[in-house]
Amino acid sequence: MNEGTRTKVNKLVKDIKKVTTNKSFILQNNPSEAKRNCISGIKRIFSTVEALNNTIEKAIVNQRTSK
Repeated sequence: MNEGTRTKVNKLVKDIKKVTTNKSFILQNNPSEAKRNCISGIKRIFSTVEALNNTIEKAIVNQRTSK
């Protein structure tokens, strides 16, 4: 993958990490808020994974067509 693709993939992976941190602490203090945040976080993860998948697929196609 080229530098731009690696940078984009790295950013997307960091976005997933941000969504998944400190969830147990929030759950203990406010379960209903934790539920809303969890659902929102899962949606963000799916969106980010889809963007990550698309980025990698485009990089693979570009690499194959440039040969």
